[in-house]
Amino acid sequence: MVSVSISGKIVSEVGYSANPNVTGRAAFLVESGDSGSRPLRFSVFAFGTQAKRAVNSLKPGVRVHLFGKMEVREGENGITVALSGFEVQDGGQANGN
Repeated sequence: MVSVSISGKIVSEVGYSANPNVTGRAAFLVESGDSGSRPLRFSVFAFGTQAKRAVNSLKPGVRVHLFGKMEVREGENGITVALSGFEVQDGGQANGN
């Protein structure tokens, strides 16, 4: 795995799932784009405390800086990031407001 740091915008709802035997899991998409370059979209997964924090803090349109471990999972198209932590930017404004 490779450690990454990404600044971007949340482009999906944050989904959450949990059951009594497993730590909670959150999943969402982040799009990163530098001016003049093609945006990159990452599938992000968070577990435990970070999953609960993501559900409570992140909405589509919120700018975020996150870090974690990048993975390519067998049978999936694209890059996933196992979230280690994140920081909301722009005062947590959602939906571009």
